[in-house]
Amino acid sequence: PPATYYGPVLPGPGFTPAPDLPIIAWVDNHICGMSTTSLDEQGQVVYTIKVLAAGAGLATGCGVPGKTVVFKVGPRFMLAPAPWDNNRPQRHELSPTL
Repeated sequence: PPATYYGPVLPGPGFTPAPDLPIIAWVDNHICGMSTTSLDEQGQVVYTIKVLAAGAGLATGCGVPGKTVVFKVGPRFMLAPAPWDNNRPQRHELSPTL
């Protein structure tokens, strides 16, 4: 099964999170998941994304335990990549690179 990541999208220099921004998850330069941001009940911008496990077809080169997942929100790559792990949903804050 895919790995699920979720959490807030934080602002940074030159970046203001907003709802409906595209999110792309990369593993070893392969696109392995796509989603969009949304607003939670408190008005904070959040995301949920499923990152595919390695397999045939479109998931070739995607998640294997220990592989690194890199996130891009809108035009900006995010700091703090996450290890791919599909044991349980992973809470992971996203903040932009400088």
